[in-house]
Amino acid sequence: MLCDGCVIRKYGIYIVLYNANVRYFEHLNWTLAHEVGHIYLDHSEHGDVEAIEAHYYASQLFMPDFSLSMMAREYGKVNVKDIVEIFGVSEEAAMKRIQTMKKRTLINFSRKAQEIWEVQKEKVALYYQCKEDGYNFRNSLSFWLEMKADYERDCRLEAYSQFRY
Repeated sequence: MLCDGCVIRKYGIYIVLYNANVRYFEHLNWTLAHEVGHIYLDHSEHGDVEAIEAHYYASQLFMPDFSLSMMAREYGKVNVKDIVEIFGVSEEAAMKRIQTMKKRTLINFSRKAQEIWEVQKEKVALYYQCKEDGYNFRNSLSFWLEMKADYERDCRLEAYSQFRY
């Protein structure tokens, strides 16, 4: 029953199971997103069509059309390595995503897609800066996320201190 992952639904409660032998975080992330896709799409069976839909859901979750389009617009051609590093997916998922994007004639420019890009573009800019400067993106990303969390925490503490009596 369990190859990479599965969803069990009982009494309106969902349980996502995954194979603990999966060692690569990209693979595990994809498996979990795929299983969440089954839940979101309200699949009651797991056939070929449902698997394709869940894979598409995971691809949109990690690598949205609009974000890839904006990356290409702002930084030029987007390649497999760029997608793997920025979005934390496997090379196979990145290659499939590029193939899908080449077939696209229409990109979703919705307000939500633009909001998602606004959240992602700082990370994307950091990646391309690291690439240009020869720095390790994942190490830089960890440091950047820690600094950002510290800054946000300090802002909350400062705001809280203004309301204390």
